Parts: sequence; structure tokens; C-alpha cells
Amino acid sequence: PAIQGQRAGFLDSMLEAGIQHNFNVAVIYCTAPADIVLAYLKKRGAARDEPKYDPTNEQTGWPWFLKTFIDVPGPTLYTHLRVDTTLPVDKNVQQIVEYLKQM
Repeated sequence: PAIQGQRAGFLDSMLEAGIQHNFNVAVIYCTAPADIVLAYLKKRGAARDEPKYDPTNEQTGWPWFLKTFIDVPGPTLYTHLRVDTTLPVDKNVQQIVEYLKQM
């Protein structure tokens, strides 16, 4: 995965090309609270997720997962909109439309 604040390969290249050629670039960063994500992972029940549940493992457990995928600022080099996917869809759509109007 692309660690937040570091280059993310394709995403960075795409955004840089858009900016270089004067395209309007809109980044919508979707998130969910940690407890919702954890509940989803456990409900999914995939064996590959089991190491993520360990609250003491800083390398592959829950602290690492939180730092890498949940408690992140979103793209740090580009203006973006952070959308909480647990909020009502109509509220998120309104927020996205307002963001896109500013582009």
C-alpha cells in the first residue's frame, strides 16, 4: 500500500499529469471510523484479516492497520475532500457536489 504522505505511484502520476496539463483535479477520499472497519473485517471473516486484530502487534496488527489505513490525513500533496462513508448518502452527495462546484 502507499503509506500516507509518501508517493503513491499511479495516483501521484495521474494527479501530477492532470495538474501539469491544467485539468481540474478533484480527489475524494472516502473513510470510515475504525470501529466500523474492524466490525466489517470480523464479519467478513477472511483468514488474511486475522493478523490485523492483534492489538499488541505494531508491525502487522491493529495499531499498524490504524496508522496505515484509518488514521491518515488523506492525500497530503493535493486538495481533497474527505468523505465519511458512514454518514447518510444524501449528506455525502451534497458535500461532494459543493466540493466539485469549487473546482
